[in-house]
Amino acid sequence: MKTCILSPLFGPVSATKAASSLDDGEAHLWLLPLDLPEDRRDWMEEVMSATEVARADRFVYPHLRHRFVAAHGQLRRILAPYAGVAPEALAFGSGEKGKPYLTTPAPAFNLSHSADWGLLGIARAPTIGVDIERISPSRDLDGIARSVFAPDEQNLLGTLPEPEKTNAFFACWSRKEAVIKADGRGLGMGLDTFVVTMRDTDPPAVRFQPGAVAEGFELDLHDVQAVEGYRAAVAAPPSIRTLKFFRLPDEGTTD
Repeated sequence: MKTCILSPLFGPVSATKAASSLDDGEAHLWLLPLDLPEDRRDWMEEVMSATEVARADRFVYPHLRHRFVAAHGQLRRILAPYAGVAPEALAFGSGEKGKPYLTTPAPAFNLSHSADWGLLGIARAPTIGVDIERISPSRDLDGIARSVFAPDEQNLLGTLPEPEKTNAFFACWSRKEAVIKADGRGLGMGLDTFVVTMRDTDPPAVRFQPGAVAEGFELDLHDVQAVEGYRAAVAAPPSIRTLKFFRLPDEGTTD
């Protein structure tokens, strides 16, 4: 695993300033608070498409609608300067397995959210995958692992004591999610076709089974120290050598 250069985590900066600094060998990671006050949610909803607003309106519980608006509004506000268009003018397509992309020439991006926080990754690279997960202890982590982890991951998890097991489970989960999102096939990839490290004593890394990915496809894995009580990870091509971390200023400006 190559050493990745990390900048100070998640300093407030305008999206326009950050977009102007994006280089080929780096990824920008944006931390998105999803528990926003009403006036900021309204500001986010202003730039959403009619389809996105309709999706938001289908949520039965208000807090889920609020999180959706916060995530997708911030996504548009942040991505717009990178694409060089107004937030409401962004046009999205989706790959064969549903991974979204910008139809205008723009960097690759990926969005993840869990409970009160979201994570957005942006890079001038063929792909990027991010994941953020709230750590929720469970009595049956081994049982869940048997349904979603590769055999080697299951076996290692079964040897770990608490609370190391909980931390390792969510490290594994977030890393695997980042990998399948970078691959672009999502769950169609098969979670048992690759193995990730999960102990904090082992650097983040992924090993693909033969035939799991196209020849020449490589990913580096990086953990992200996002928010206490959460695990987060990024999967990106080896050409990405630097991660930079941002969040919008509290007033939400993108200028």
